[in-house]
Amino acid sequence: MARYLSPEDKLSEDTSILTGSKSSVKLKFLDGTELTIGPESKVILIATDPQDTYLINVQKGKVRVSTKENSNFKQTYRFLIRSRSG
Repeated sequence: MARYLSPEDKLSEDTSILTGSKSSVKLKFLDGTELTIGPESKVILIATDPQDTYLINVQKGKVRVSTKENSNFKQTYRFLIRSRSG
């Protein structure tokens, strides 16, 4: 079921995120990492392993990942980003 995201929504595995021509979305992860999804994009959060890994499938569009140190959060995560172009 498609719906609009709210700022405090928590996303689960197999969540698809679609952005329109004049929109973007910024996802913040527990460790402070931010994933920005650009306009006209389709991204699927394939797996969210509570141990240490996120698998992100970029079907269309552009994404940008920026890391920030979160001194309150001790665990660090790995992000595996898969796209059609490599």
